[in-house]
Amino acid sequence: MKLMFVGAGAVGGYFGGRLVESGHDVSFLVRANRAGQIERNGLRISSPLGDYRTMPRYHLLDGIDPDTDIAIFSCKAYDLTRMVDELSARLPARSLILPLLNGLEHYQLLDAVFGAERVLGGLCHIGVTLTDDGEIVHSNTLQFFAYGARLESQRQVCSALDSNIRHTSFSPKLSSNIMWDAWEKYAMLAAYAGVTCLMNASIGEILALPSGVDILLEAFDETSRVAALSGYEIRPGFRDETIATFSDVRSRGTSSMLRDMRAGRRVEADHVLGDMVRRAAAVSVQAPILRAAYAAVKRYEFAARETADATH
Repeated sequence: MKLMFVGAGAVGGYFGGRLVESGHDVSFLVRANRAGQIERNGLRISSPLGDYRTMPRYHLLDGIDPDTDIAIFSCKAYDLTRMVDELSARLPARSLILPLLNGLEHYQLLDAVFGAERVLGGLCHIGVTLTDDGEIVHSNTLQFFAYGARLESQRQVCSALDSNIRHTSFSPKLSSNIMWDAWEKYAMLAAYAGVTCLMNASIGEILALPSGVDILLEAFDETSRVAALSGYEIRPGFRDETIATFSDVRSRGTSSMLRDMRAGRRVEADHVLGDMVRRAAAVSVQAPILRAAYAAVKRYEFAARETADATH
């Protein structure tokens, strides 16, 4: 199978790079500045699971392979609309789409533009950061990558994808119910990102505060109720794993959203927290912690915009 990662940032660069390392047919669709970084230094991964450096096959918009089987969208949510606009007339009609974005809101846009039959389900769990000079830094050993059919008609191609890429270092998973998996990840992520951003602290630092554990678990309860009322009740195994993560006093884990805020970068406030707040309102879940977290991250966005306006 011919795979094209839309973006070679932290997520796409990591998983795409590992697939290249395993000998798979992978290309990267990148912008000019990222192409320059790769041309100068290659695609570089620094990881406790092993460093890797390669000169991958990459191209700009006009160089998309017409035989691309699956386009793997790994961009940030705030770049998705622009990317879809650029690809709507350029992506080969035969190509399917596998999104790895956070949350769920992106499916609505992708379905509307490309048709639901072309959009598979996908998600990942990984702690990676792209440095200013283009190095992909993997901060732990987590590297979960899953995909699956959203429609019955997609099951055959998902099985073919699984047969093609299952033998890689990150052990990709073919999910029998990818949207249930996606909802569970979203419930965990919204609570995790929300509270770490609200408190500007790691999990361990939050747990050291008065009522810290209660705030974390109540946030997860809010998102879990939204998931359940949307038809996707959090399963016991995932609930136990999340509670364990939210109760680990040794954890120095922070969300990628908080890391972006600390670095002064753009964040996925509306796509992750705002969308969950809207979904909570639609099913009459009050979600006070989540709403406070969303307001805090939006305040960060407003302040960043004010600073940018003042310097121009």
